[in-house]
Amino acid sequence: MSLQFVHSHDALHPHSAAIWALAVTPSADVLTASLDGTLALYTSSVTQSTSGFPKDEDIPSDAQELDAGARIRTWPAHPLAWVSLSVTANPTRSEGSDGSDVSRRALVNSIAGTTMLVDYTSGEVLGTKNIGEKQSGPGTSSGYAEPAWSVSLASDGKTYASTGGSGSVTIHSAIPSSSSAKSDSMEEGFGSRLADIPTGRVKFGMFVDHCPTDDNKVAMSNETGQVFILDVEKATVSTSWASHAMPVRSLGWSGDGNLIMSASDDRRLVLHDAR
Repeated sequence: MSLQFVHSHDALHPHSAAIWALAVTPSADVLTASLDGTLALYTSSVTQSTSGFPKDEDIPSDAQELDAGARIRTWPAHPLAWVSLSVTANPTRSEGSDGSDVSRRALVNSIAGTTMLVDYTSGEVLGTKNIGEKQSGPGTSSGYAEPAWSVSLASDGKTYASTGGSGSVTIHSAIPSSSSAKSDSMEEGFGSRLADIPTGRVKFGMFVDHCPTDDNKVAMSNETGQVFILDVEKATVSTSWASHAMPVRSLGWSGDGNLIMSASDDRRLVLHDAR
């Protein structure tokens, strides 16, 4: 492989630090989150990219000439590293409760637990859950909630799941702050806790991911090598596996929601039947 070929695939605007999370949007562009606190949107091909523009008719003519790897948008850098990133996958409907397109939302989480919801089409920040905020609801203690480590946005755009130090999975409201401000119920605000689902093991939660075909099913892994499937509606663990000897850092569902692949520090990939 020649150096000319390698460098022809370099990003035009690379991150200045390691990239810890990425997600492919429904329009096939790429969102990345890195340790330099940057969230960025890149086009993945030489063809016209629509993710960075509100409406097709607003796309400038020179958008047709975007090179693969061109950075479309960058959000202001966060002071701490972004470590988890999620976009709505296979959205069940295009419009959320506020009328916006939920298929163009992304959720990102920092190493200390700050969670931010963005519309990557317009670049608007729709909601932020900051570190140290007082909260009420399931799973809180002394008025404070634990910081999240990994987050996953549901396909309907209404909720997101998180996991962290307690080893449980928490379901939060993903209703944008602008919409919740119009509501009389503070429980509908972005980041408010709707449910807390214990796994039975108080071990650090490493990764959480919604099933692409059923928002009621959430997969979660922990530091001891276990993988769980949780039923959100029943708030229980439906299936679990002790598949690894070391932390499971990543999970991936098959497109039909029947299989889960886990990746661990033990250098093994394990395929699970989730049916």
